[in-house]
Amino acid sequence: MSQQASTHTEIYRAYEGAASVRRWRCLPLARAGLARAFRRKLALILFAPPLIATAIFSFVVYSKFALEAGLNPTPGVDSDVRSPAALMGTMASNMIQVKEQIVGFHLAMNLFVLLTVIWYGAGLFADDRREKSHLLYFARPMSRLDYVLGKWLVVLAFGSVATVVPGVVICTVASFASPDWSFVREEGDVIWKMLVFSVLSLLTFSSITLAVSSLCQRKSHALAGSLGFFLLMQGVAALLWSLQRDRSWLVLSPFGSLRRVAAGLFDLNRTLGMRTDWSLSGSWAMVLGLILVSSLIIFWRVRAMEREG
Repeated sequence: MSQQASTHTEIYRAYEGAASVRRWRCLPLARAGLARAFRRKLALILFAPPLIATAIFSFVVYSKFALEAGLNPTPGVDSDVRSPAALMGTMASNMIQVKEQIVGFHLAMNLFVLLTVIWYGAGLFADDRREKSHLLYFARPMSRLDYVLGKWLVVLAFGSVATVVPGVVICTVASFASPDWSFVREEGDVIWKMLVFSVLSLLTFSSITLAVSSLCQRKSHALAGSLGFFLLMQGVAALLWSLQRDRSWLVLSPFGSLRRVAAGLFDLNRTLGMRTDWSLSGSWAMVLGLILVSSLIIFWRVRAMEREG
């Protein structure tokens, strides 16, 4: 089929009519991408570290609230409950520590989120270019936006398992474990901020990965290019920081910028034991700039791919 599409491209001319159904035309493409990705069962091992870490952090959060309340966190073991007056002295610091643990979890898992996004996203455009299968897609009533969204949803679906789902689980455990829903009442904004940061991280990693994929014709090249980009930017930022003794250079790294954005979003002075005192506005500009430039590259390349038909 790919050879036929390559040598007889006049058969697969771009669709020029008007589609009767205008909504969610990207979903069939996304379902096909998910079904294709699930065929490689071995790749699911990428989710093991985030899921294990989720279980550990959830137990730590639960144990923290249980111990502060004077309860034994071991199921089936009874203990006396401390009085409300005894709880008030430790609850404020307890909330802060839980928030720091949630932020630290997301930052620590960013590397595994990146690996997941790169593995499942690197071949989405590159494989289509190599197999010429995009000619078949554009011969159907599908716009460039539908095509891009269909591919993007595949990456976001797998990436959310490594970042959004663990965050929701940990926040749910904290909400139910805290006495009288105190976590929701006093630190409820942590939940929506966690969702915002998770989506922002996913968009950053996925947009860069898909942009590199659209420039390549093989998944292996896109894998190397995507991972190489992040390693290069991280290395340059770390080198300049070491030479200049100025943490402001960390804004050049996507990981450094995301860490600073997380610290500003959650109002923390330190993340993972490291001071986050470089430019917050510069970090936001770096993250949003990467997403914007990557998106422009994607649509530029998809437009060129559509013209091939």
